[in-house]
Amino acid sequence: MFGKPSAAAERIYVIGGPGSGKTTLAREIGRRAGLPVHELDSVHWLGKPTSGLRPADQREALIEQIIGSRRWVVEGVYIGWTTALLDAADTIIWLDHIGWPRVTIRVVKRSFGKAFGELLWRRRWQRFEGMRGIGRRLRNVAVLLHATRAYHRSPDAADPHPAANLLGASRTATAALLARYEHKLVHCRTTSDVEAAFEQLIPSAADVPLVAE
Repeated sequence: MFGKPSAAAERIYVIGGPGSGKTTLAREIGRRAGLPVHELDSVHWLGKPTSGLRPADQREALIEQIIGSRRWVVEGVYIGWTTALLDAADTIIWLDHIGWPRVTIRVVKRSFGKAFGELLWRRRWQRFEGMRGIGRRLRNVAVLLHATRAYHRSPDAADPHPAANLLGASRTATAALLARYEHKLVHCRTTSDVEAAFEQLIPSAADVPLVAE
């Protein structure tokens, strides 16, 4: 890890690949520091990825609103259209401590844990519809796994699957972009780095466990 997050930071950008713990960390920072949390999935997509991309002018308007609010935590994997947020942030935390094999396990567990949990709560006559929902989730998981694999692969390893560029980012491209922000970048390569960054931002948070997103 290099760079230290300021305990007085009020504009924090958490970036990393899928399954790296961005959402959990951002929400916990927001909760403990009293900062509003913005998930960039909601800025990038109209709803779910299957709903399509949000028009660029709407996306830029939402970014301006976030920056104008002066105090915030944002989290996401996206690069390119997020430059204004990176420029405005006091601290950028890059979660880069989990490789492709562990990410795959996390994504599958998270997705199917939610799906079967929902199914168990349904009445018997509703479970057939619930099974159809699991089928849709299976397809969504397959798309996400292709996109996640593309994030961790080298940029010259072409992937013909249409979901490969779903995220619009790769680890290599993220590293190149974040090199511009070394003065305020906290690069977390281990779980200990993540915990140390959290404790620096929220000094009273020592011994608070952080779980995966």
